[in-house]
Amino acid sequence: MKKIVAILALPLFLIASEPAYLTEENSDYAFTSQEATAFSAVGFRISGGAIGVNALGGWADGEYILREANIEPTNVPNTFVADLVFAKKKGSFSYSHTEKIGILYDGYKLWVKYRDRVYRYSVPAPLQSIEKEHNRITTQTKAPVLDVVIENMKLRFEF
Repeated sequence: MKKIVAILALPLFLIASEPAYLTEENSDYAFTSQEATAFSAVGFRISGGAIGVNALGGWADGEYILREANIEPTNVPNTFVADLVFAKKKGSFSYSHTEKIGILYDGYKLWVKYRDRVYRYSVPAPLQSIEKEHNRITTQTKAPVLDVVIENMKLRFEF
């Protein structure tokens, strides 16, 4: 009798419990709720930049181009830490240089902390252009772009 009850109860138990492979949070390709809120919290991106490096010995001196910018939110609201990776190719050799900056962005102003100094910038308004053709008027809005110069580093922020 116990075997019959166990056999009849097993399908009900399997239907009631949700398998782990069907939940989105356990999938390798699904975003967690923390990742989704972190992505939506960042209202800007660093699209380009360069840095002048004067290394000891002179073999790696020159201008390095921004290859990667990883922006991570911190526990404090509206604050981020950006890991910047710059690269340079000289002949058959490739060199890389990393920098870390702190960013505070409230939607209107941008503060950048680099080597214990704080730089403050105002975010420009979006650019609107109006084109007139025959009997048709079209408007386009371009996202604001801010070019920042910090010591020997140039960065381009897009909002």
